[in-house]
Amino acid sequence: MQNRSIRLFVLLCCALGVFALYIYAQQPREQINVNMYREQTGLSDRWWIQYQLAEPVTQLEFIRTPDQSRVTRWSPESGEFMIAVAANGDEYIQRVDQQPFQFVSFELTPTYIYLEQDYAPFSPYSDGGMAWFSGRFKVCPESCEFAGQFRFYFTMQSASTDSIVIPTASATGDLSWYESADDGLMVYVGDQQPNQSGMPLLIDQGIPAALQSELRNSLEPMLDYFAARLGALETAPMVFASYSSTSNGRYGNQGGVIGNQLFVHWYGMALEDRMIEPTFVNDTLWFFAHEVAHLYQRNLFDNDHAWIHEGSAEWMAYRYLESIGVSTGYLELRLARAEKLCAQANPDDRIRQDYACGMLLAKRIDEALLREYPFGIYYFWQEFLARSTAQSDQYTVFQETLQQLTHQQFASALLRSAP
Repeated sequence: MQNRSIRLFVLLCCALGVFALYIYAQQPREQINVNMYREQTGLSDRWWIQYQLAEPVTQLEFIRTPDQSRVTRWSPESGEFMIAVAANGDEYIQRVDQQPFQFVSFELTPTYIYLEQDYAPFSPYSDGGMAWFSGRFKVCPESCEFAGQFRFYFTMQSASTDSIVIPTASATGDLSWYESADDGLMVYVGDQQPNQSGMPLLIDQGIPAALQSELRNSLEPMLDYFAARLGALETAPMVFASYSSTSNGRYGNQGGVIGNQLFVHWYGMALEDRMIEPTFVNDTLWFFAHEVAHLYQRNLFDNDHAWIHEGSAEWMAYRYLESIGVSTGYLELRLARAEKLCAQANPDDRIRQDYACGMLLAKRIDEALLREYPFGIYYFWQEFLARSTAQSDQYTVFQETLQQLTHQQFASALLRSAP
């Protein structure tokens, strides 16, 4: 009788929790108006951002603060405002005299900047276009402790001839849309119009023609390969590819996946010079295969278990390049590099742990599954995603799926060696 009472109590608590979440979801969320402006005059490309609030606040805290570069890259339109840094490193906006305010405006530095743990705010196109990341510009009144209670009304205004493109809409001159406090969107502003059928491609026209052709010819077969193993995506991804020079001699590329948007930005050394490097094309294909894998993974794991999705994406890139006949020499080089980096990684080196060690663990899972399932690692992700829900403890589902598709001893040994 006592056990039954306990069960009824637990069920009642769960029901009340679900009801509370339902009530919370129905509550009107405070709206923050975020207005972005672009003005091009000759060679000058100026950008401003303005925040408009319904009620006065003493500060606006940024949701994402990977570093403190806003302090130098954002210039307040009025000397009454500043960007300050809290003791924990978070950036926030406030008046110099710390009095309440409802409106503030900044001129921005619209150049590429590499952020170690986040996406760049601006990815300039050498042909004059721009892609910017809306998540960089989200703020919370007073504190972001409960960021989910805010919604953001973005407005982008540019020249009347500029296209403004997001996944759900496009317009010329100006465009408005709503976002939650989640990651954000890549927003394109420039001369290009997205194609109306197939995969929307927004490729920098300043990128060498040979590389443009490689991207256009490779992405569809790559998506077909993944669709055959993981199922077709609900919507075709929107692809951004851009390039800008740098003044500090640094060069490389950075990109990622946000929702159904896949983007890459090359910076620094001219692409014509980089393309003569023997591994450039294969490295580019590897990068895109890795990111296409992320399109399917639904961003389910937190940073503590990032080795699962990053390592799997790395191994899926290996398998894709293998399938199209890329030289075994290149693939062996990538595998040897992962082994070396993993062996050198220390517990605080999350990049090497997640990518290099994660890739080696995904390889082990793949090899174990291929004895029974032709698609190996892809079959594992099919099963995992089918069993997972937004409310699941994703790591527990991962463990259970691994145990059921392999065996207890293998799963336990693999997880003990995981980062």
